[in-house]
Amino acid sequence: MLQVYINGREMMKHTFDENAISFRMYNNSFFKICDPIKTQKLADKFDSKSLCRQLDLFAHKANPYLATVENILHTGYHWCVDQCEYAIDVMFESRAALEDIYPSLIWHAFYDFKCTDIFSFLGRKLDVKFLGEAVSDYRKCPTVWRIKFKMKSNSIKMYDKFSNLRIKMTINDPKEF
Repeated sequence: MLQVYINGREMMKHTFDENAISFRMYNNSFFKICDPIKTQKLADKFDSKSLCRQLDLFAHKANPYLATVENILHTGYHWCVDQCEYAIDVMFESRAALEDIYPSLIWHAFYDFKCTDIFSFLGRKLDVKFLGEAVSDYRKCPTVWRIKFKMKSNSIKMYDKFSNLRIKMTINDPKEF
């Protein structure tokens, strides 16, 4: 078995440097990007097939017998996701601009969505045979309010990061899908 960890923000930092796009970060989020239109065009060019080809090259370096296996079975590694975090950052002009609407987003999400809504958030239908737990909660941490919807070990949460609104999906059990 071969496991690979990929950090998309680190990949984007290198892409920004290669394309002369200046940026500023707070922790692991970009809060200022000099050319967001060019940035989006570069992000849209991301090619998962190309990534798999690069992973195949790493696999050949890590497994000296892979070429033999490929010759006998006529197939190589099958790349799949075992665990994944996917985050979307919505950039605001300032922290104050985000703080202006953020509390109403948290309260709306907490009071207007039900625990069963998590199924549709995660692309599932509510099924009476479901044998897990679906919960929603919100917390006030020292520097951030966050709301979290969780179905078994998979979750979606929303929180603020300086002047960004982050929505993050964490998949710890893709078999659920």
